[in-house]
Amino acid sequence: MTNDALTAAAKILDPNSVGATKYDIQYESWQEEAWSFYRAEGEFWYGVSWLAQALSRVKLIAAVEVPGGDEPEPVEDGAVADVIGQLGGGPGGQAAIMKALGIHLQVPGKAWLIGEDITVGSQHMRKWSTRSAKEIKAGTRRDSPYEVLIDEGRWQPLSQDSLVVPIWDPDPEYAFKATSPTRAALACLRKIDLYNRTIVSKLVSRLALNGLLFVPSEASFPVKQEYKDSPDPFVAELVDIAAKAIKNPGDARSALPLPLRVKSELIEKFRYLKIFEADEFRELIDARDKELTRLANMMNVPAEVMTGMGDVNHWTAWQLSEDAARIHVAPLAELICSGLTSGFMQPTLVAENMSLTDAGGNRYVVWYDMSDLVAKPDHSQQAKDAYDRLEISGEQLRTSLSFDEADAPTPDQLKQQILLKALDVPALSAIAFQELTGIEVPAPAPVAGAPNAEPGGPGDGSGSEGPPPSEPAPATGPPPTQDEPPPTPGG
Repeated sequence: MTNDALTAAAKILDPNSVGATKYDIQYESWQEEAWSFYRAEGEFWYGVSWLAQALSRVKLIAAVEVPGGDEPEPVEDGAVADVIGQLGGGPGGQAAIMKALGIHLQVPGKAWLIGEDITVGSQHMRKWSTRSAKEIKAGTRRDSPYEVLIDEGRWQPLSQDSLVVPIWDPDPEYAFKATSPTRAALACLRKIDLYNRTIVSKLVSRLALNGLLFVPSEASFPVKQEYKDSPDPFVAELVDIAAKAIKNPGDARSALPLPLRVKSELIEKFRYLKIFEADEFRELIDARDKELTRLANMMNVPAEVMTGMGDVNHWTAWQLSEDAARIHVAPLAELICSGLTSGFMQPTLVAENMSLTDAGGNRYVVWYDMSDLVAKPDHSQQAKDAYDRLEISGEQLRTSLSFDEADAPTPDQLKQQILLKALDVPALSAIAFQELTGIEVPAPAPVAGAPNAEPGGPGDGSGSEGPPPSEPAPATGPPPTQDEPPPTPGG
């Protein structure tokens, strides 16, 4: 990241240069066309809104450039961090600014960030908004160089001290001009618009003339009183029935066929001829979907967003993988940070007599944090396993499970949890039960007839148990049968 990249996308409009103001605040023809497609083409609108919504979840932070570093390092405390906190009036206002800038930078490629100084009662405050070229113009008063559109035909002067900063995506050939992904996609959008118009026209034509019904002239039908003056009473009745069915599609009668009584030899002579085939619509829709995929690639938006396929189309799963966020969201976030650094942060630091660099000479910049947008990998099961093996602490386990230290058990709660687990251990259950309930558990009564319950014997409870009977002493000397003859076989 170079210094040039951070200052190329914004500048402060000089309120004393009316000519420059008139030149800067205007759209070229391609930007007007881009806005018209944004309003007219639903898929394009959704794709732009999808990326803008993602940007609204990106936090702006103060940071400092590090020589040779990949990204600036966050500045979490101090006056510089407080300056970024002022932008937009807080997190909610910053989210609104990020969303609006996301739309403007994708469509016309340029927006005007306005910090308007206002007074509410005795309080002086700054009101932030993001405007298009149609909403700001050069003022006619010396004390108010700019005016903003607040309603249809109503312009309101801005105070002399208000901040007016155009932020744009610089054209590679003419950096003082704006460009946008939409500019390169205009030809694709024109095709999509033509496909949509063709589909609509064919649908309207199909409703107006959905084929031809041939009725044999030999057939005659009863004529109802209300249709007797019509040139063809049967056709008039048929059209009237169809109109009522279209008007009340929920009526069960609209699904019933019209019964006709004609001679059997005439039945086969009724013919229906289709004029439009379903394949025509399928081909048009397929061709349009291909253009939508091309458009998504040009707009740096997942193709599923434009075509409506896949779960990414639903904001119930708004979190993205880190790779997806870096591909689709980070470039636009960096462009916005570039403009805010040169158009807001640096002028504010100068106005407050603060240094533009830290003690080491590294420049302060506006940067971004996508942690709320990026879906973190789920390591909860691994954390549980490591905790059970005594490899991580309870604090780390809680962090992995998205809990904080306020959720940690108190000593009393921990004691109760240990006792509850001890209830499942037979040797400890009685002690745990007594500790939990305060009820003393009596010793188990002796079981009658048990071998160790004989009177005077072990376990009879009399307390007069003697020593257990000793084993017979081993015999010494030769066995008593030494002199006897061996037993006879079979004896």
